[in-house]
Amino acid sequence: MRYIEVKFSVSPFQPWADLLSAELGEIGFESFVEEGNHLLAYVEEDFFNEESIKAVDTLNNESVQVSFEFKYLEQKNWNKEWESNFEPVYVDDEVCVRATFHKPEPKYKYEIVIDPKMSFGTGHHATTHLILSAMRSIDFKDKSVLDMGSGTGVLAIFAAIKGANPIFAIDIDEWCSVNAQENAERNNVSQIQISQGGKEKISGLKVDILLANINRNILLDQMAAYSEAILPNGVLHISGFYKTDVDVLVAEAKLNGLEYVAQNAIGDWTTVNFYKK
Repeated sequence: MRYIEVKFSVSPFQPWADLLSAELGEIGFESFVEEGNHLLAYVEEDFFNEESIKAVDTLNNESVQVSFEFKYLEQKNWNKEWESNFEPVYVDDEVCVRATFHKPEPKYKYEIVIDPKMSFGTGHHATTHLILSAMRSIDFKDKSVLDMGSGTGVLAIFAAIKGANPIFAIDIDEWCSVNAQENAERNNVSQIQISQGGKEKISGLKVDILLANINRNILLDQMAAYSEAILPNGVLHISGFYKTDVDVLVAEAKLNGLEYVAQNAIGDWTTVNFYKK
């Protein structure tokens, strides 16, 4: 496969570079590297579309200046390149997220083994880290769970390890769905039902716990579907957005019968949880 490197100049760099990465991930970009005040983003040639890049929200926001240039890269073993830079993730001294090529770390209470293949959800991003941290204190035993925007499946796998059953994992990206299935098998959890699609896949599902690590606009669009899927006394944990987005998300959740409980943050990235009576 042939890759294209797109070099973005972003000013101010943060928090806009993180937001831009999330948006680019939705249009096919697979990996990102920060280099000074530049963000290097990589995408397969078949998925490269200059007009789609120009249409992402960050490039059209007056609060940030963004320009980009791109070049075609020589063919190489990108999985090997990625593996050389991937390190295990540790969450609150209890959870270890590692790849198959890392040594086991039995001192951690929970160990999740994934090969992301550049899918979102390795635990490195603050939003994934936040939800994994919140999940430590949730009683998942025999609870039904939906992981919306599941990426690598890491949240669904953690729920399974903690005793949830059944579990539904949905992602709009086919590559993520395949990768999540592979990772579920690596962790010997068979109770995860993985499917590809958007909010239409939520219809008819009823769950005790819903996890959604997506972006603000998708969360707003799908909030009604989340509320419909959550059983009475169920909970919703969302992430993938900034502190400045909390008020509008809380307001939308309230309109759909969900009560605000608490929030947590790493830098500007935030997670919020809700309760349904």
